[in-house]
Amino acid sequence: ERMRAWMARLARELIPATTITPEADPVKVLDQMASRAPAQARKGLAITIGDFIEMTNDWSPPRVSALDQALMQEDLPSLSEMRLRFSKAIDRIVRRERINNEREYYAVRNAVEHAGDGQTRLWALLTDYEEKGLKTDVSKV
Repeated sequence: ERMRAWMARLARELIPATTITPEADPVKVLDQMASRAPAQARKGLAITIGDFIEMTNDWSPPRVSALDQALMQEDLPSLSEMRLRFSKAIDRIVRRERINNEREYYAVRNAVEHAGDGQTRLWALLTDYEEKGLKTDVSKV
């Protein structure tokens, strides 16, 4: 619930209100998904949080600080805290030298797509996960 509330708050910050229709409201979409497929909703929430964090990558320190204060006043994790959590998750995956599931796959993919050069190890982890996934899918047929 806390991560859902964080996502809802960031959606208001990052997505112009004029572009959010009832069908495209990220919170409503997440809630609908949760009622049908809770596991998929958790994956979707993790992916959305990663995307929202990335959308703030070019923010100035004063802007991040202002949002951090607002989030903490609402008893939500700060953007800085969420960035750190995201970074730690990637670090654990790199130390482990493998991606264990789809949620981790998307976290690594989000990180590598926006990190620029020097991410050779992350690309290798993505490739390895994709190849193993394809082999598993083919063996089920």
